[in-house]
Amino acid sequence: MDLRFDHLIHAVSDPERARHAFADRFGWHTVAGGEHPGFATYNALAYFGLPYIEWVGVRKPEVAAERPFGRDVLRVLRAGEGPMQFAVRTNDIVGMADRWSRAGLVHEGPIEASRVRPDGVTLRWRMLFPAQEPGKLLLPFVIEWPAPDEVRLADLRQSGLSPDPAAAPRLRAVHAVVGDLARLRRSMDAYFPGVLEPCESSEQGRGVRWTCGEVTVFVWEPAEGALRRVLDTVGERPFLAEFERTAGVRTRTAADAARRLEAAGAPVHGLWVVTSE
Repeated sequence: MDLRFDHLIHAVSDPERARHAFADRFGWHTVAGGEHPGFATYNALAYFGLPYIEWVGVRKPEVAAERPFGRDVLRVLRAGEGPMQFAVRTNDIVGMADRWSRAGLVHEGPIEASRVRPDGVTLRWRMLFPAQEPGKLLLPFVIEWPAPDEVRLADLRQSGLSPDPAAAPRLRAVHAVVGDLARLRRSMDAYFPGVLEPCESSEQGRGVRWTCGEVTVFVWEPAEGALRRVLDTVGERPFLAEFERTAGVRTRTAADAARRLEAAGAPVHGLWVVTSE
């Protein structure tokens, strides 16, 4: 199963204000996005090569409430701004949907979507949503872009949307917290079999990781300490983005993740960010 981390979705009340806040705090190259007419949402973005962070807001709540994705953004925003979900990229979304159907797995899609970039280029993609537990977004959704990765990356750099790779930090890891890791593993193993590996346990808790292309996704069930406070405060969701200017993810245990969280300082619009050389 060739799946790669595509992007982290960060629900915010005002994507433009959010992108400028991250640019001011971390020096990121951020760009305006566009409208998602099919979902009544709109966005702004920061690319780190092909992986990116998407700040998404709701344009028309009454319409978004009736649409997939739009209603999820609304629900997250009612609890406060913050990361809500991540997406993984495939080049065979129809085949994946067929496999889920044959296995009797409930899903929605593939759904066609599009938006117009500020430079007038129309982007198109397809999305596939696994069934989630009520009120939760613990599983990633799947996205397929029509162009190969190398073509998309060249276009992003040529258009100025993605910065010079020598000057930009690399998104190396995304961390999430859950209350019941075993339950999450059962759902993940159904939709995405074989992708999770156990992490070393520590007094801070236990976790799993998904090496998803150049980005590793960690999911922790915290027992105590800083990660437990995050779970108690913001609930089950992604919370920390880890950047490095050199290759290699150093986090191995929940205690490591807690130290990274403490090094991050205050969150920005509900997302903690840590960068190391």
